Amino acid sequence: MKVEFDLLKLLSSRLCHDIISPVNSLNFSISIIKEEKDQSAKEAFDIANTSVNNLINRLTYFRIALGAASVGSEHSALKKARELIVNLFQEKDVKMDWNKDIDDNLLKVASNENMKLLLNLFLIIFYAVGKSATVSMYCKDIDDTTIGFALSVKGAGIKLGIDNIQALRFEVKEKDITPRNVQSYFTAVLANEIDADLQVRDNMQEEIQIAFKLKII
Repeated sequence: MKVEFDLLKLLSSRLCHDIISPVNSLNFSISIIKEEKDQSAKEAFDIANTSVNNLINRLTYFRIALGAASVGSEHSALKKARELIVNLFQEKDVKMDWNKDIDDNLLKVASNENMKLLLNLFLIIFYAVGKSATVSMYCKDIDDTTIGFALSVKGAGIKLGIDNIQALRFEVKEKDITPRNVQSYFTAVLANEIDADLQVRDNMQEEIQIAFKLKII
């Protein structure tokens, strides 16, 4: 399975790379429309510009989170991961409770593998959130080598779905992996590779809780 996922990472990188080029060209074309004085043209530009920016943010995020591209290490990895998360969630009304204490602790574990897991966990949250939510992150030292993290996501209509919960817990057979739960399964694989002890809970009462631990680098 690991070899198959390594190949999928490369495939994801290639797809994102091939798609981003025409999207950038489209973005350039839209900038020309911006010069139009007509009100209807302006409204069309605003809609198209927002859509293209969202698409660029998603593709950039997918390329790092799902592909073979490296996030980096330490300061650069944390900065890049946070930038990708903030840009992705611009599509939705999401309040991030992410303070300096979290940054300081994430910096201690900011390896490429750990940051890829973080990106995939936030991608799961992105799909689970409807229009608005509050995402809170907590951390606590487990021992001299490991830091525990927890994510709490609250908001109306938030739901992972039983298929994603089972995939995150490795409670699904390979034949039952679908387009809907494959990213959750991929995240579980990443967590398993770095012994992150991933735990997830959806109480079906407008809150999702995710816990994991990361090794200090």
